[in-house]
Amino acid sequence: MFDAAIADLRPLSGVHAMITTLSAVTEPGDTVYSIDPACGGHFATRHILQRLGRVSEYLPWDLEALTIDVPRSGEAFLRTQPKAVLLDHGAPLYPLPVQALRESCPSRTVLIYDGSHVLGLIAGAKFQRPLADGCDILQGNMHKSFPGPQKALICAREGVIGESVVDNLSRGFVSSQHTHQSVAAYVTLLEMEKYGQAYAVQMLSNSRSLATSLKAAGFSLVESADTPSESHQILVRTDGQDESIRWVRRLLQCGISVNARRLYGHDVLRVAVQEVTRLGMIESDMEHIAEIFRTALKGKTSASVLRSECISMGRRFSRVLFSFDEHFEPVE
Repeated sequence: MFDAAIADLRPLSGVHAMITTLSAVTEPGDTVYSIDPACGGHFATRHILQRLGRVSEYLPWDLEALTIDVPRSGEAFLRTQPKAVLLDHGAPLYPLPVQALRESCPSRTVLIYDGSHVLGLIAGAKFQRPLADGCDILQGNMHKSFPGPQKALICAREGVIGESVVDNLSRGFVSSQHTHQSVAAYVTLLEMEKYGQAYAVQMLSNSRSLATSLKAAGFSLVESADTPSESHQILVRTDGQDESIRWVRRLLQCGISVNARRLYGHDVLRVAVQEVTRLGMIESDMEHIAEIFRTALKGKTSASVLRSECISMGRRFSRVLFSFDEHFEPVE
């Protein structure tokens, strides 16, 4: 599923996987690049690196293309000779330039892709193939677009690096793998093996439909080259942090949960479609959701009326699709 020579499902969370991997492939004093939180990087990465005694640097970013600036990154790598580069993107609208970045890295640099947010799309072969494209390690949690439990995995493209990470985990970075969560993760992996491609296709179709419908409803989206997203996430622009917080609270009162972020110099709402997709919603339902957004944030309908509408809509989707719940075949 992930083009890996070695995979380990004992990590308990994405941050646990990050600490395990970074401590295995780098040493105190080594330089590690990651993505600036202002451009979607994980808020905890720099703190973790500094507490581990590593030197934290941020990858140069192209704010127009909304991706890593590979030429400038290559120049920085020549100066600093990083031991690792961690692609820890938490708001991935488009695939990252993994192949070009691999070519720009020194040969000794370990390239790590944190796929926490897009792991379901990767499993469904509809986003990018990080290990096949040149990353050494793919890691991430399993409860976002990958519809599993609070758990994580670490996958390695080849055995030497993979065995070093597995050995590091075994020697002291995990005591209990939380077997109840592991069993749930195994079931989800089997479900994604069978249904992952269809699930990923529907996620992307829903994302496109929601983006189109939100724009038609008068909302401005963060986008590059007139393409709001090639993933399951959408970023809705607001007129400042106060409005972001006000919109988040208003939507929550109406029964819709999103979060407020500041990304790429914009105050935004981060919206994603993975959960509603697995419950069975399709493109026409995204149009309905966009209309609720418009009514909630630009109209005068009371929150209680819209909340009743959201509850009524949710009750029509009580099954879990792309799963063995939907198509269970008992073993003889």
